[in-house]
Amino acid sequence: MGRSPQLVVLLVLLALVAPGARATPTLHPAAGDEQLAYEWRVEGIKGLLLRLVAPGRGEGSLTTVLNEHGLLETELHISAEHRRAGDFYLYGSAIDPATRRSVRAWTAQQVGDKSKAREADLEGEDVIDMASGILLVRKDLPSERRPMRIWSNGNLYPVLIEPLESRRQPFRGRLATVRGYAISGRAVPGEREWNGGIELYLADDASATPVEIFVLNKGVRVRLLLDEEASQFGLPQLRQAAGSRPR
Repeated sequence: MGRSPQLVVLLVLLALVAPGARATPTLHPAAGDEQLAYEWRVEGIKGLLLRLVAPGRGEGSLTTVLNEHGLLETELHISAEHRRAGDFYLYGSAIDPATRRSVRAWTAQQVGDKSKAREADLEGEDVIDMASGILLVRKDLPSERRPMRIWSNGNLYPVLIEPLESRRQPFRGRLATVRGYAISGRAVPGEREWNGGIELYLADDASATPVEIFVLNKGVRVRLLLDEEASQFGLPQLRQAAGSRPR
């Protein structure tokens, strides 16, 4: 039996998400947490072809909360337009604020009455996933290229974080300087190369708010554009509770 057109688009969009056995709930922001709302659309040649047979746009959110253990948890959550209630795809991660190290990552999907997920503890100071990569770039704003490794599909791949050119664009009623960053696959002899990619464009406010996020995979380019009116701004402060541990 073939997949529905809507599911095909989302599987291509989030091909970096690997299924597992247990669904993971999304985060629920409280006062002082951040929940950024986005509208997304598919771009690129393959994206245009997909839009002929399936929805090419939808809604997204980037949520960051400080949990009861003092860890930052962040999730990128994406759903298609005209979705069935409850359907979603996401990447999530927990970060230790004291070391800025990604300690756990998860992916999940819910389509109708079927749910799949994968979760893993991460080891190493240079390991990120999709969600923690976005957060750590926001926190560090690296000025030089930085080699890292990314957890994707249950495997680790070498990647490179590098700054892109800045530009000026409207943000919250003013013309802001928006800084660009890319996370892309890095060729290393003897290791598999990541075929995904992320581009971030961050405002010059204290939270380095992503005004645009591009998710790249296999010729498909997905653009997430910030919906300011629907967003709850304010990235939680980096702090570490005494004796905290990952949940």
